[in-house]
Amino acid sequence: MADRVTIDGVEYRRVADEKRVNLLKESINRWKEKVVAAENLPSTGCRHCPLCGEWRGEGIVSCVGCPINDDGNRRCGNTPYEKYRDAKEAAINGAMREVLYLEKLLAREKRKV
Repeated sequence: MADRVTIDGVEYRRVADEKRVNLLKESINRWKEKVVAAENLPSTGCRHCPLCGEWRGEGIVSCVGCPINDDGNRRCGNTPYEKYRDAKEAAINGAMREVLYLEKLLAREKRKV
């Protein structure tokens, strides 16, 4: 196997198949760590919010009296909270998808070794 390969006029160093497998394994482990890190971001939602704890109705979120609700944002709608919640979910899902993708590549590389 040649030490270098040229793709679209750019020269790259070719890595031996076994090393590629090992590097893929390392990358998969790093992405799994990112899944765990994203899952361990501070919890969101009513159970973890002091404001909700104060102004939650009997088993339901009434928001009456909450300063966020008084500002016109019932149940924290249209506040930065929504972006945080969505970003946390996106980080978890994105990292999990990357793990699955890399595992697919790893299976393909293992067949070469």
